[in-house]
Amino acid sequence: ERGHAPMAALRYYAEAAESALLHFSPSETIKLAERALSLLPSIEAGNARTTLEITLAALQGAAAVQAVGMASIEAKRAYQRAESLLGDAPRHPLRGLFLHALGFVLFMRGELEEANHLAQRTEALSTETGDPTTLLCACLVHGMVQHVRGRPRMARDWLDKALAAAEG
Repeated sequence: ERGHAPMAALRYYAEAAESALLHFSPSETIKLAERALSLLPSIEAGNARTTLEITLAALQGAAAVQAVGMASIEAKRAYQRAESLLGDAPRHPLRGLFLHALGFVLFMRGELEEANHLAQRTEALSTETGDPTTLLCACLVHGMVQHVRGRPRMARDWLDKALAAAEG
């Protein structure tokens, strides 16, 4: 960052944030991610920037879950930020982490309509990319929502579909 190489700094911040999360330091992860995200305006838009922004938002969301809880607004915002950028990087390696986590956060907050819409978008993404992990995330969220809505047969159908996706 001091060397005026913001893209390199962003990569190092992402690496440090991941390391902090793996060492059970969610507050440090959040601090590093926030610092890195503040550098984004100085970096030209592009695939590399988007990929790193998704990574940082997903790490920030995971850290928020640890620091302030699964149903926290901080976790929701971070995961939503990552999800909002997924159209520009649909094969991001952390997509399973934050799509399922966002679905679960919305479910825990009682925001079932939002969770259902996320599951629909995730299912469409899985069709577009042919990714079984993304399909698994969609099916699990659909299943949870249908169960709470009092539709156990629909929930079971979704969860059976999730099992089939997991086998692949």
